[in-house]
Amino acid sequence: PIGFSYGCYDFYGFYAAFGGNIFDPNWNFVADQGKGVTDAMTWLNRLYQISKKNEWPITASDGIASFTDGKVFGIVNGNWAMGDYKNALGDKLAVASLPAGPVGLAKPMLGIDGFYINPNSADKEAAVEVALYLTSAASQTVMMESGHVPVRTDVKITDPLIQDLVDAFNNGVTIRPQVPALAKYWSNFCGTNDVFDNGVSPLDWVRAATNSANH
Repeated sequence: PIGFSYGCYDFYGFYAAFGGNIFDPNWNFVADQGKGVTDAMTWLNRLYQISKKNEWPITASDGIASFTDGKVFGIVNGNWAMGDYKNALGDKLAVASLPAGPVGLAKPMLGIDGFYINPNSADKEAAVEVALYLTSAASQTVMMESGHVPVRTDVKITDPLIQDLVDAFNNGVTIRPQVPALAKYWSNFCGTNDVFDNGVSPLDWVRAATNSANH
């Protein structure tokens, strides 16, 4: 038994695994071109029905208790949940990449945190100073020890679970695009209950979502 998260953020990586793309290089929506995104949704729907039939968790939050209690073997989640998992499972905890698909590697979204400075602030210099301090090697070491993956290459990773995450990232990711089109992904491609619970075919769902996102 596994705790899979059927959210449009969590399973994004499987589009690539089945050869699909949500965007073209100009951030137009092309999910209906080719069959990769449809194939990914078809596979996810089959997996969802298995989860539902067996009463396995279908969201990350639903799966926390089952995973930490040892009732499910694995769970799909991000490093923000690492602390609770480590406290519950200790050295039994491990990290693995999402599995590859029939076409290639899974490429889940990877979000990167940063600091933005308000140009209208009266304290821009102080804000920059704080940002530089918090992105220093010393600060990122402290954050790494709390479960965050450091972006600096001069921070020595001492936690094998963090290194496992880095290895998973290097295996294949989609850097979360900071573009206006991403908002249309959330608003058009996250109504997956239409497929999972309401019986809409994956092909019809992909076509409708793509058409809506492009207009």
